Amino acid sequence: MTENLNEQKLARCIECANFAGRRRDHRAFLFKTGRGYCDAPEHAGGPWNVVQDIVGIHPCKHFVQADPDTVNSRRRALEHYGLRNK
Repeated sequence: MTENLNEQKLARCIECANFAGRRRDHRAFLFKTGRGYCDAPEHAGGPWNVVQDIVGIHPCKHFVQADPDTVNSRRRALEHYGLRNK
């Protein structure tokens, strides 16, 4: 990866490849509340870093665009759980 990690991007976690989703939140316990794990290893909390708002737009230096099918699946899941898809 040749990206500059100090560069902040405005992004939604549900659109990021680093968002763990069901890989780590198997029963959607966090997802149902609009939170989730971020698998970017650079976070201070390491693998246990929980993002508190996965739908809102945030500055993030770890953002990597997820594939469109994954993003669409996450958006449908948000609607299923009654979360606002901003």
